[in-house]
Amino acid sequence: MQPLSITDIQGWNTDELINHLRGKLDISERSFTILKEQEIDGDTFLKLTQEELERWGMAGGPAKKIVEYANKLKGTCK
Repeated sequence: MQPLSITDIQGWNTDELINHLRGKLDISERSFTILKEQEIDGDTFLKLTQEELERWGMAGGPAKKIVEYANKLKGTCK
């Protein structure tokens, strides 16, 4: 399996993004529901801010984990 690329992530739809995050982050189902309700796809995921997630009703802890993971991917994927 090849490493993820930014282009791969940008091409994910909402369900593909959520499926990936479920395997990587220990956050509540409510947090995944918010991502689904807001129709966050891979491209949008890479641009999220903690403030946006919290404004949409996500608790601070999961919001921080998601943004930190997105930043990590942006730093390690080519």
